Amino acid sequence: MVNPATSGSIPSTESCLGLFAQPLGDVRPCGTATSAPVTKASRNRHNAQFSTGPVTPAGKAISRTNAVRHGLTANPAVGAVEETEAFETLLGAVADRLRPADVIEDALVHRIAVAIWRQRRAVRAETALSSVVVRELVPQREEVQRVIAEITNAWVPVATETPQRDPDTRRVIHNLPPIITWSRPKLAKLDLRREDDYAASGAAITAMATMIESLAERLDSRAVLFNTDHAEQLSWLLGDDAGYFERHYNDPFVGRPNLTSTQQLIADAMQRPEDTPLDTKLRLITTTRIDILDHQRHACERPYSNRQHRYLAAAALLPDAAALDRLLRYETHADKTLARALDTLARLRGVTVERLSTTVTARIEGADGLGGGMVQVEASTMAITPNGPQLP
Repeated sequence: MVNPATSGSIPSTESCLGLFAQPLGDVRPCGTATSAPVTKASRNRHNAQFSTGPVTPAGKAISRTNAVRHGLTANPAVGAVEETEAFETLLGAVADRLRPADVIEDALVHRIAVAIWRQRRAVRAETALSSVVVRELVPQREEVQRVIAEITNAWVPVATETPQRDPDTRRVIHNLPPIITWSRPKLAKLDLRREDDYAASGAAITAMATMIESLAERLDSRAVLFNTDHAEQLSWLLGDDAGYFERHYNDPFVGRPNLTSTQQLIADAMQRPEDTPLDTKLRLITTTRIDILDHQRHACERPYSNRQHRYLAAAALLPDAAALDRLLRYETHADKTLARALDTLARLRGVTVERLSTTVTARIEGADGLGGGMVQVEASTMAITPNGPQLP
């Protein structure tokens, strides 16, 4: 290529077209001398210098768990998903109990500690799996409680202050106290909620059925404590409109005009003598309404009931078949590993597994004219000193 700065000639078309073959990061003026082309690998190495990953100990500890799926097969001494200090504490307790005398026994003691740790891990994993299933049921139970509170709060009266006005000028009279009126505005939307939102929610249907059972039981056992709000709530849950209750807010339930047949049965039950059972018709109405709600609940997209909650909570105590099979295999492997390690250590010491924890191996070096060697002694007859185990 001819240098235009020295020769004064115009660069050729072929040399200019070569610009389009260069990477964007390596564009140079046409006709100038170029160095070796910048490859993709070299650009990646250059960019990698600005992203080195976590640098703090806390960040590195978090990034170590990126590839962990369940942690069952993780080495407990690694500390990727578990605390290393807890394993070291367990290892120290096992070593204090068995007191390894050489590197072989030390390896067996470590294997025993790992097996015990994995047994505990299997129990924690099973508990965690059950807790996950139970937590999925909690929002449904909370939804039931929320709907019950929403229905009950619709009967809470709200005070509205209206300033007094002059009848001629309609101006506000500031020296007179405002007129306070009580109303229950939430009742106006309750009928629409029952027909639309509540009918499509299994938790809401369960809430209404629970309220019917509770209010009917209260009316049957303690009619004296069954007030007007309770009567209106039971009437609404059995299918009556809530607008009627707002129009007769200041009237007692017993003796109201234009009562429906259900409301009249509730009013008669409130006035019945003590130790008198509920009317058969009212019992039949409540039972039928609960059955209808039960059928609606099964037709919901997310059916939910108290019985279903108990069944699912009981089923959550056991994981699904695949997870349970993995847990059992893992726990069985840990049990076999522990048994083999204990048996190997007992054979090395020439004792049974039952007596393994009561004997230790001590090295006697020239004590009382004896030659050095290994000797088995009972732990109960030894005195532990800073220099190691000593014979009495």
